Amino acid sequence: MIVYLLSSLAGRVAVVVLLALIAMPYVLRRNSTAMPGPYLRRMWPHFWGAYIVLALSTAHAWIAMSRTRGANRSGILAGNAGFILLIFEVAVGLALKAESSSMRRTLRRLHFWTMTAIAGTLGIHLWLNS
Repeated sequence: MIVYLLSSLAGRVAVVVLLALIAMPYVLRRNSTAMPGPYLRRMWPHFWGAYIVLALSTAHAWIAMSRTRGANRSGILAGNAGFILLIFEVAVGLALKAESSSMRRTLRRLHFWTMTAIAGTLGIHLWLNS
């Protein structure tokens, strides 16, 4: 019972932090008076939040996958796809963190569409397995 509670808590906190991370670049871009300095320097909470979401998602998946009895198989597959996309998203974010990237525009688009795919797989996972 405590294992299920820990898995559920890790997943729910990861969802809340992920939603904050999705909004953060738009808030920091428009509200440049809140945090002075260049845009990439103001993005440090977004960078660190991504690592927190990845750690929480890893904990959630590790615990949940060891105890998946009666869970919807399609929901589990959607969760796994979202987890793989999340790892890819962090890698793309690391590439975007470099200010002198020549493919910055392409990487930003890829980062956005990967985020959209993560949100979609997360929605499916929550719908089928909540």
